[in-house]
Amino acid sequence: MADIVSSASVPVMLGAKCYPTALEWIARRAEALVIPLAALIVGMALFSLFIALVGKSPAQLYETMWRGGFGSWFSVQNSLSRAAPLLLAALCVALPARLGLVVIGGEGAIVLGGVAAAAMGVAASG
Repeated sequence: MADIVSSASVPVMLGAKCYPTALEWIARRAEALVIPLAALIVGMALFSLFIALVGKSPAQLYETMWRGGFGSWFSVQNSLSRAAPLLLAALCVALPARLGLVVIGGEGAIVLGGVAAAAMGVAASG
C-alpha cells in the first residue's frame, strides 16, 4: 500500500518563510523575459523612427517583413533552413561559454562544415 505522509513533515510552500523566496524566483524568471523584450521593443522603435525619417511607413515595412518570414509555408521553411546553421553555430559558442571558455571560430566552423559536406558528397557520388 502507499505510505501516508503526515502533514507535519510536508513543508508548506506558501508559508511566511517561503513567500519571499517564491517572489525572488518569479522576479528572476520575469527579468529573463522582460529585458530581451524591452530591448526588442526599443530596437524596433528606433528602427521605426529611422524608417519614418526616410519617408516610408514603418507599419508597412514590419508587415512586409512578417509576411516574408512567416507568410506562407514556404517562407517558414526558408526561414528555418537559413536559421539552422546560425543556431548550431550559436550552440557551439554558448556551450563552452557556460564553462568560461571563449570560442571565436563560429563562422569558420560553418565554412569548414560546408567544405566537409561538399567533399563527402563528391566522394559518395563516385
